Amino acid sequence: MRIHPNFRCFCLAGASSGFLAFYFVIFRAIFRAIFRGIFRAIASRNRVSLRRIAFSGLVVLTLPMGWEGGLREAWGHTQQEKTFYLQSRIVLRLNPGDSAAGNAVGAWNLEYQQLDQAAEAFSNVLRRLPGDFLALTGAALIAEIKGDTEAALKRIAAIGTHPRAFAPFLATIKGRLLVKQKRYAEAERVLVGQREISRRPYGLYLWLGRIREETGAPEKAIAFYQRAIAADPYWLEPYSRISLIHKRAGRNALAARVLSKVLSLKNPSPYPNDDIRIFWAWVMRPATR
Repeated sequence: MRIHPNFRCFCLAGASSGFLAFYFVIFRAIFRAIFRGIFRAIASRNRVSLRRIAFSGLVVLTLPMGWEGGLREAWGHTQQEKTFYLQSRIVLRLNPGDSAAGNAVGAWNLEYQQLDQAAEAFSNVLRRLPGDFLALTGAALIAEIKGDTEAALKRIAAIGTHPRAFAPFLATIKGRLLVKQKRYAEAERVLVGQREISRRPYGLYLWLGRIREETGAPEKAIAFYQRAIAADPYWLEPYSRISLIHKRAGRNALAARVLSKVLSLKNPSPYPNDDIRIFWAWVMRPATR
């Protein structure tokens, strides 16, 4: 029986396609296995400092193979921060128990108010390391955002060992939480205790000022807000608090003068003391890992 030429070509094409698909699947499996092994080796060797992991070309090669990644194009993040986040996502895929990667993913989600994802990342870290000071701090910030100051304070109280330089940051958070609960005397003790060792005490001075303002001593609050400005002249919140105090007292000209100083700033920033940004900076520090 004679076989039609077109049918023969169709069979050859089908067979060729089958072989190509088979070899592609095999090649893809080998490729993934090789680079997964490389990533595991790198992550294992560099667990103490994720920033030293040289992903560069490996990231480019593995992204098309299905790894979640893709740098989030978000305003306010440097390329280094975005790369660090991407590295952490990859490491977390390969080693779900890596605390540094878990904290980085949690901090990123926290900054973008993706609270459920952030809480999950920090919870995963705390299941393995219940005393991890970064994960506990992140969990406290989430609880505060949700309005549960008591749960936030419990998280802060559970923090044990941490770098000495981290203490003023913790004091600022705890002091703020106590002020929100109107426990002013306790808040004062916490904030004053760290004031002398803080290199950038603007947050401490701000909340010491808020204590004076909320306890009926607004004029004394101004002095603390001015100290916060002296520590960081580009932070807007102390200016706004001083202006508000003057306005409430009927000193409109002084209130306007304070605001005019803000307009004269070359690079004003609404959040150089934003706790989530400071937390993110601590997560990126090699010394914390």
